Amino acid sequence: REAFTATLVHDLKTPLIAFGHLLSAFKQDQQLDPEQRRALLDRILQENQHNLSLVQKMVEAHRLERGEIELHPRPCDLGSLARRVAERMGSLAQERGIDLRVEGEGWGNADEAELERALVNLVDNALRYARHAVVLTVSPRQIQVQDDGPGLPAPLEELAQPYVTQPIHIAGHHYPTGSGGLGLYIAKRILQAHGGELRLVETGSQGATLALVLR
Repeated sequence: REAFTATLVHDLKTPLIAFGHLLSAFKQDQQLDPEQRRALLDRILQENQHNLSLVQKMVEAHRLERGEIELHPRPCDLGSLARRVAERMGSLAQERGIDLRVEGEGWGNADEAELERALVNLVDNALRYARHAVVLTVSPRQIQVQDDGPGLPAPLEELAQPYVTQPIHIAGHHYPTGSGGLGLYIAKRILQAHGGELRLVETGSQGATLALVLR
């Protein structure tokens, strides 16, 4: 827990410092043309969004750790849910040059809001590592998230933790993890609450596929 807290502080400190520098530059430089001002504001908004996303994941992880999850399952159109998430994450995918798309249809019995939260976390992770594409494949009682990144560097159970101690090195690339395991942890706990599971379907040098599997 101490290590987790230390890493969380580090993960928040870095974008907050960048946020302060950007605001100072925006305030002090009165010679910025409209295009430069827009670019600077875009970066400020990105840093702010990073902080908000991390804090939201912390809130969700704390809630799940304490068992504070009350499900209201009902028949859920998984295809519609996946398309909604893809639309919601579309700007992030576009910013990173990733093709994000949805294939297939299917239904499952789930708390739609909680399942959407789990899927958003998986898609966010996939977009972080993908080279060119992330595909959401829907089938009855299941949504798979496939990316074409370098694959998982360790077993899923080891990665799906609130705190991953060591930076990840995959195919010559360095990925600082810090609290990056939060997304997988949140998805895993939500699926477990449904009586389902977060399942590793496939991983390798051409990418990874994870599945949200409902009971």
